[in-house]
Amino acid sequence: MKSLEKQVRGLILKFLEQLYPDGATPAFLEGLLADWQVFICRREVLEHLKFLINRGYVEAKGIKLPAPADKVEKFVITPKGKALLSGEMMDAGVSFEGLE
Repeated sequence: MKSLEKQVRGLILKFLEQLYPDGATPAFLEGLLADWQVFICRREVLEHLKFLINRGYVEAKGIKLPAPADKVEKFVITPKGKALLSGEMMDAGVSFEGLE
């Protein structure tokens, strides 16, 4: 797995933690990533969100699942995602290095 992919997932979790409990749309997350000079398309943002949802770090709001990720209104961080951010647990697929 590429280091950039892990860091993008870490950034998404950090953004969602700061926006908690409101969450964010994929378009908003794409814009926040661009502010960090990470230019990826909406499809890639959705792929990272799917990864985080499958691990239980993020949940979809505003739609009944199962549904395509691009139909979800907002994504929010879960308690498990907050635990990962705080260092209570580790995941080889998510990195927070260099994000301070």
